[in-house]
This record gives sequence, C-alpha cells and structure tokens, in this order.
Amino acid sequence: MSYRSRVDLWLVLVLAGAFILSLLSLVPTLGFALAVLLELLVVMVMALLLWPCEYRLEPDRLSIRSGLLNWRLRYEEIVSAQLSYDPTAAPALSLRRVKIRTTGRTFLVSPMDREGFINALMERVDQAG
Repeated sequence: MSYRSRVDLWLVLVLAGAFILSLLSLVPTLGFALAVLLELLVVMVMALLLWPCEYRLEPDRLSIRSGLLNWRLRYEEIVSAQLSYDPTAAPALSLRRVKIRTTGRTFLVSPMDREGFINALMERVDQAG
C-alpha cells in the first residue's frame, strides 16, 4: 500500500518566492544567463531530493522515499506513530505530518491521509510485534 506525500501550496509558494528573490539578487553580480543556470542547478538538486515523495507499507517494513533518499523501517522497530506539525526538516512536503518513533530514531512523514496511514501502519506494527 502506497501513500503519496501531501503538498502544502504555501510551501510551494515560499520555495518559488525564494527562487525568484535569489535569482533577482544574483543577476546583477553574475549576469542573467549564469544566474539562471545556477538557479536551475539548485532546482534540479531539490527535485532529486524531494521527488517522488511517498511512503509504502510493504509486507515486512515501511519504506520512506524522498527522491534519491530511501529509508526502510522494519515494523518491529516502530514504537509509535502520532499526528504532528513538527517543522523539523524531513522527507515531507507538508507540515501536516505523522511522527514515527522507532527504537533508535524519529521520522516525520506527510501522507495525504494521515489517520488512514497511522491506522494501517500500526496494524502492521501490532501484527509484527
């Protein structure tokens, strides 16, 4: 079962605004062409780290994917999952998040259906434990 990340429009607008302001500030010093190339490089790196952003409940583990980054959490390692608005950097494109605590670490994800995701995840955790 796969859950896509929720995307906050305001977050997209903030990133677009930062891109435009950065571009405008670089043009006078680097020139238009070089500034655009630099900004495109930044956008490509961000895309490689953020897209696709999804969370997959596999038979024996939760897979968290954010672009080239991928974490695999065995259900036995998961201690809890709860609703959160924690703004800490995470493989999540929204602040409407789920905080997943494992025996060694905490992960923040932002599935579109947070409650459905938590219920499905914890059902698998209970079956594994």
